[in-house]
Amino acid sequence: MAQLNQFVNDAGDSVTLPNNPTDRHSPNALARVTPKYSRGDALDAYPTWQVGNVGICEETRFTSILGGSASWTGGTYLLFTDGTTDGYIWFTFNGVGADPAPGILTDLGKINVGTNDSPRNMANKLYGTLRSLSNTIVDLVGDDSVNVRNKIPGATTDATAGTLTGSVITVTVAQQGVAPDATAWDGTYTDIDGAQNLTYNDE
Repeated sequence: MAQLNQFVNDAGDSVTLPNNPTDRHSPNALARVTPKYSRGDALDAYPTWQVGNVGICEETRFTSILGGSASWTGGTYLLFTDGTTDGYIWFTFNGVGADPAPGILTDLGKINVGTNDSPRNMANKLYGTLRSLSNTIVDLVGDDSVNVRNKIPGATTDATAGTLTGSVITVTVAQQGVAPDATAWDGTYTDIDGAQNLTYNDE
């Protein structure tokens, strides 16, 4: 509960404010309590802090997924991080293609592309592989797109098309992950005219 004592108004009078003030006080003083209805854009301060406090989960979109008759090549891969593990998903074509094992990345799954696979079939295969990861929330969108959101907030390595060629999948980071901010809300915000304000938990 915020509390402001010995408030000094424009006339120089000392005013003690109650815990639940209802009157608008001098806008020219160093600090004031402003009624909720007149706070305007300053109310954005708390939601902004709240989002930063809990963090943001990275969201990736795999779109324009092409069918098996396109330029798929066995042994290629895309890169993806599920919030905790940097990894790769690799592809075979008609059963041909070796695990590329790039660097120290974790194998997140293999997908076999068949010549007769439609874009929807390929989207379903990618959807299933991403959904099998414990830290992802996955949605199949339309016939050729998959959205995946990490369950764990924080900055991660961005997904890329890796070594895939022929634009068989378009990879876009729709939302960058942001790590949670442990800084506590102090009950204050700066109003649109620059004055310092106090907010109250029971309003």
